[in-house]
Amino acid sequence: MGINAHNSGEACLFYVGITRARDQLVLSYSERYGKVKYKRSLYLDALEAGLPTERLHILHWEQKNAEILPVEAATRISSQPGDDFIRRKRKDELKVHTIEAYQRCPRQYAYTNIYGFGSSSDGYQLFWQATQRTLDSLQQKFQGQSEQPTQQEIQTLYSHHWQELGGEATPFGMMYEEHGHEVVELIRRELITREQTHWEMRPGYTVTVAGKAIQVTVDRVEAATSSESSEPTRFVRTRFGKRRDKPVAELREFFYTLAYRQEHPGKNVELHSHNMSTGEIVPIKLTAKKEEKFYEEVEQAIKGLEKNIYPAQPAEPFRCPTCPFFLICPA
Repeated sequence: MGINAHNSGEACLFYVGITRARDQLVLSYSERYGKVKYKRSLYLDALEAGLPTERLHILHWEQKNAEILPVEAATRISSQPGDDFIRRKRKDELKVHTIEAYQRCPRQYAYTNIYGFGSSSDGYQLFWQATQRTLDSLQQKFQGQSEQPTQQEIQTLYSHHWQELGGEATPFGMMYEEHGHEVVELIRRELITREQTHWEMRPGYTVTVAGKAIQVTVDRVEAATSSESSEPTRFVRTRFGKRRDKPVAELREFFYTLAYRQEHPGKNVELHSHNMSTGEIVPIKLTAKKEEKFYEEVEQAIKGLEKNIYPAQPAEPFRCPTCPFFLICPA
């Protein structure tokens, strides 16, 4: 209880942190954060005491007479690439993922799309790509045929794409491949139970927001194969992960809504979320109030992109340490 619980938690966190290192371990601390003085962790003393001097390198960085700037000033100084550089690098075509990336953090967007800094593909990205390729192959090879693929056939197909992408060499590669097999088996069963439904993967649409044309790619469009069917056409967003909370309408659903109204005027918008890890498919509703809010946010993002403003202002600051550009970001 109390301080003992805090110390125990810090000890566990410290141990896990230092044992992740493979070749080198770099630890840093600050004596002051803003105007507040801080004491370094006691576990640093224990670590230093337990290491021979030849394995330990201690550096002390003093910044004398440094002017402490407010966050806004620091951002203005360091976060804006040159105008000529932007003109050469910027793409004029607007896509949904462009707006989403800018809203997540304008600075992260600039690192990726203006500076062209890339990050290596991790296991999850390869898992997603292998799943999409398997679905495309499944649609081309099996949809419309009387004989449906077996579980073994579709899992072999997934493994082929997974190995083609080099997924087996990534950390936890075997676990990702096993889950990929679970995902495609759930999809196979879904296709068998809904034989009268045609799936179109990632069709593209163009919608207009604030006078700007934006490219929208829908994960999946489901439509009845028979013209006599009363089943409505569905726009489906696919997700992964075993989550407890129910999916809610996000910016992507806002663009799906605009595209649906454009393609099916006068009809009720049919949006669904398909969790491909669990097989759960649920309808998504977008209220008029939330739609208005999304419109305003998109309008502001478009203005920021047009003016080439890329401040380090993450929408969710607690995710900053997971950003591949964390150590070079002025924030």
